[in-house]
Order: sequence, then C-alpha cells, then structure tokens
Amino acid sequence: MINLENTTFIIPLKIDCEDRKNNLFLNLNYLNFHFKTNVIIYEKGNFIYENKNEIIKKYNNLKLEFLFDKNENEKIFHRTKYLNRMLDIVKTPVVCNYDIDVIFDEYIYKKCETLILQNEFDMIYPYAKGYFQIEVLKNVSIERFNQKPFIFDLLTNQPKFDPAIDHCPFNLKYAEYGQAIFFKTSVYRESGGENENFISWGPEDQERYYRFKKLNYKISWMSNNIYHFDHERGIDSGYSNPYLSGNEDLFKQLKSMNESDYIFYYKNQDYYKKYKNIYFNK
Repeated sequence: MINLENTTFIIPLKIDCEDRKNNLFLNLNYLNFHFKTNVIIYEKGNFIYENKNEIIKKYNNLKLEFLFDKNENEKIFHRTKYLNRMLDIVKTPVVCNYDIDVIFDEYIYKKCETLILQNEFDMIYPYAKGYFQIEVLKNVSIERFNQKPFIFDLLTNQPKFDPAIDHCPFNLKYAEYGQAIFFKTSVYRESGGENENFISWGPEDQERYYRFKKLNYKISWMSNNIYHFDHERGIDSGYSNPYLSGNEDLFKQLKSMNESDYIFYYKNQDYYKKYKNIYFNK
C-alpha cells in the first residue's frame, strides 16, 4: 500500500444516474486498495448522506470526510463552489481536484505528490497532454477489476468483439486540462481557488490553466494515460448546460483583460468572503 497521507482528494459529486453511483464505488475501491490517503466528497444530493456509515466502514484505508448540499430548490451542480468549500478545509500540503470517473496508474499518484512536496511544480496534470485519455465504455467488464483493481486487469480478459458489428470497448480521446489536477495547496488557495462565476460544466478547466500560466506558476504534465469511465451525460456534464454560454463569455472576457484588470477582477470577487483560506495574492 502506498502512503499518500500528504494528499487530499477533493471530489464534487451528484448521483444523477446509475453510472455515477458505479463510478463512486469503483473509484473509492481503487483509492482504498492502493493508498492510505484523505478524501473529501461534496455531494449535491443525499445518496452518501443516507449511506455514510456503510461507506466509511467499507473504505477504511481512506480518511473520508463529507460535505452535503441537499437544497432541492437549487437544481444546478455548482461544481466550482463545491470545490472551494472543500479546498478551504484541506489540511494537507497537496490537494487533488479529482473527478469521480477517472483513474490512472497508481505510481503516478505518488510521483505527483512527491514532485509537489519537493517544490518542483505547483500544478501537475497526472497524464500526458494529447490523445492519452482512454475512454472505458459501458460494455467493459469491471468485475475482475473491482476485485483486484489494477489497470492491467481492466484492460485484459475483456470479451472479444467483432469490429464489423461492435464498438471497441476502449476509445482514445484528447486529454489536456481537466479530470484530475494535483496542486500545492497553498498555491491553489492564493491563486483564488476556483472561479465560482463558472457554473456547472465548461470551460472552468481551461480558465484554471490560463490563470496559473498567467501568474507564472510551475505547471507540468506527466507522460502516461488517464482512464475515463463512460457515463450518461445530463445538464451538469455536457453542452446542454444552460449556463454554458455565460461561462464561455466569461472566459473570453478574462483572456482579453490586461494584467492589471485581471488582477483587479480576481482580488474583488465577493465569494472569497465565505472562506478562511482562499484568496487572491498577486
């Protein structure tokens, strides 16, 4: 088992379909099998709330902490806000902004933690930039993987398929900015954390990279694949997001600002007032 106690994974979650529930158990099982580490989950909804004790008992290598938003009146999944609420209470020097539907080779997790603790980088994408996202489709058998969660077992012993009539169980997609990002916790906080003016899906991942680059933080990509488990897409994870147009306009606005206007914008965000540890220090 790998000691990853200097890292906290912060995971925003909404169980809006059966796929998300499967992703939750698959990923917690993977983390629990390989690591001694810390996980904070912010759930929009009540699935974990109703099963909290069982989940804590089952994944006993993880120091689990849960935050909940059961507000039925607010239907949208405000991902950036949930990430900030978790970031504000992280106690470890390394934090990973982590989607519930991705995994990668276990040794990369430790490598990212070590590089940040050694002050080599402030922000690390634990995969290579380019066509290094392996999309694991729903017809992939994960029974063996859940019993012994090594990626090799995920990729092997899969049912044979006829390319004339079946889809390959693995698709290759582009990876660049999202899915999982390791940070030096202090830098993530002083750079403003997440911009809460981005609501639900897109393009907060691109903006985060743009901000870190503009502020001259040390950024790196690893040289391996990341595995993304296919899932149903609702308004919180695709182009049907009703806030998408406003999110895209905001990103264009931020990119068009000169340095002084950009710094002024971030220093004057009201949502910082809600937090003890998140601010903008440039």
